[in-house]
Amino acid sequence: MARVLLRHAAAHPQTPSLLHLLRQLSTAAAPSKSKTFSIYRWDPNNPSQPTLKDY
Repeated sequence: MARVLLRHAAAHPQTPSLLHLLRQLSTAAAPSKSKTFSIYRWDPNNPSQPTLKDY
């Protein structure tokens, strides 16, 4: 949708503010959808302390 509006705004130079706004929207960074979680690691057969592992 933004590309169609961007082409329309480029074809009509009397709307430079719309063109500027659409270029900013098309190049804006998308929010990250990745999440970090921690796993509690403990081996009862190993005498070392339990640890948290981040993924």
